[in-house]
Amino acid sequence: MGKKPSKKFWLVLVCWVLSAFFLFTFLWNSGLPPKTPVVIYDLSYLIASFVFFLLPITSRLKLGNLIDWKKELEQGKTPMPEPQEPTMTPKTAMQYKILNTLWVKQVGKFSDLHVIFTFRLNQTAPEFLEFREAGNRLMGEGLISETDTGQFGLTWKGLRYCAEHYKEFPADMWFDYERSYQDNLSEVLQKL
Repeated sequence: MGKKPSKKFWLVLVCWVLSAFFLFTFLWNSGLPPKTPVVIYDLSYLIASFVFFLLPITSRLKLGNLIDWKKELEQGKTPMPEPQEPTMTPKTAMQYKILNTLWVKQVGKFSDLHVIFTFRLNQTAPEFLEFREAGNRLMGEGLISETDTGQFGLTWKGLRYCAEHYKEFPADMWFDYERSYQDNLSEVLQKL
């Protein structure tokens, strides 16, 4: 038993039959060989024939403000999976050092969370490349962001992550420890 024609086949067939009909109508009105169209109606038959001929074989067809048609591609019709949150990977010592510095300084200096503490290492620092690589990974996970001057700061997601995991952070950090950290910690944890 033969295979049943698909809907696409019938759509192409209908479009090309309509194209042939409008071309025949144009030629009937203009004669053979066609003379220059005298009225707009003659030209509209030729345009309609052209549109119906191209409709099944083009992905986009635009004719001024009159026609703007875009064919959905077959790949676009399949449902796309929802983008997934970047997964949290095990942290390196440098990533923990960045997170610990940002967390301790944020809690100690700006516990109201209206200002975000930021810092950076200069390119002359011996650990600059490792710092940048670790920072890029943390940005990829959405835990930190970078200012236009290259300073790192915690995002809201990063603040919540630190609030849940700060006890796991090694003590290693840049700068001096903030004395007000312990006093402000419970206030910040309640906000997050």
